Amino acid sequence: MKNKLLYLTLTFMYLLVNAVFVLKYSIRIVTHGSLLVVLYLFAVPVVFWLLTRLPSRIFTNRTYIAIVIAFSVFMGIVFFIIPQESLRVDRYEMIKLFWDNTFSCINPYTPREHTNIPGPFPCYFILALPFYLLKEIGLLSLAGFLLFSYLLYVECQDIVDRNLCHDIVDKVL
Repeated sequence: MKNKLLYLTLTFMYLLVNAVFVLKYSIRIVTHGSLLVVLYLFAVPVVFWLLTRLPSRIFTNRTYIAIVIAFSVFMGIVFFIIPQESLRVDRYEMIKLFWDNTFSCINPYTPREHTNIPGPFPCYFILALPFYLLKEIGLLSLAGFLLFSYLLYVECQDIVDRNLCHDIVDKVL
């Protein structure tokens, strides 16, 4: 009982935090962001539950790679369709400000008019440089997703054996 309560609490916290971000960014591009939050809160648990219940002959390593590729292509298209400026994401502005200042021979931490000061994470800015040069910083998130997916793939070579996922879902439900 104690473990079930812990899993339910963690699941609730995870969904709540992500729902806040879904609402925060969805209302910037659609008029009814709250509907996307409801869809998110319904879809994520259902998809997770369904994936753990798929027969092992369906959810194979090949299926996992296909899902990762399909999601990556979709997100890559979305990144180029939705203008970064329309989202008003501070991260984009700070990376752009840091590198604009650097390439203009200005102290990278000098704020411009109506902006914040870039954060004190120079390694993050260095990681973001290739994406800044591509003029699509959103691809940094996609690169992080691909790296995480690869590490997950390497660590869980036997994806057919999803006992851990079954245990977690069973404890939550």
